[in-house]
Amino acid sequence: MKKLLFCSVATLSVLLTACGGGGGSGKAETPDGTKVDLTNSPKDDVAGKTVGGEFYGKNQNDSFYGVWINDAKTVRELRYQGTEATQLPSGSATYFGDSYWLSGATGEVSKGGKTTLNVDFDRKTVDGKIEYSLLNDGRVQDITLHETSLNGSKFNGEASTLLEKGTYEGALFGQGAKEAAGLVKFPKAPSYDTSFGGIRY
Repeated sequence: MKKLLFCSVATLSVLLTACGGGGGSGKAETPDGTKVDLTNSPKDDVAGKTVGGEFYGKNQNDSFYGVWINDAKTVRELRYQGTEATQLPSGSATYFGDSYWLSGATGEVSKGGKTTLNVDFDRKTVDGKIEYSLLNDGRVQDITLHETSLNGSKFNGEASTLLEKGTYEGALFGQGAKEAAGLVKFPKAPSYDTSFGGIRY
């Protein structure tokens, strides 16, 4: 796993240069106040130690999805962000990726699953699924992302597992909407909360 690039407030010029806006995944601030420069950090799976926790996720060219957890494993934050999509295409597209979550059994950050997100740009609809394998992911219940409306580049709708009901939200990112990222939340079963994303093929 590649290391994240953290912005130092000790050197203002470094902060302004490395953490400036414009394209990429942008900059993030974790709940413990650590500033992370996602745009200039390595792409793919990334991880880093923050002031009071750890930050993990998938850093794509124009978006990020992942999770932060404090050292005591009592506070967590799932997140996604990026550069808003421009020049949305016509027709339909499928995004393939994976997901990040906190294991209900161990409390550790986990990565895996297979995210499939279907977007119909003409009908302005989104649906999908995050599939898991007990052997590979330690999870047995897939997450269904039920069909919902695409509003500009954003979407939100209902999600479910075999036993739980929740909601999901997300957005498309980058020129031509080449990337997607989002969150799924289950109020009665937070161990199923997940950040997800993918790339359009």
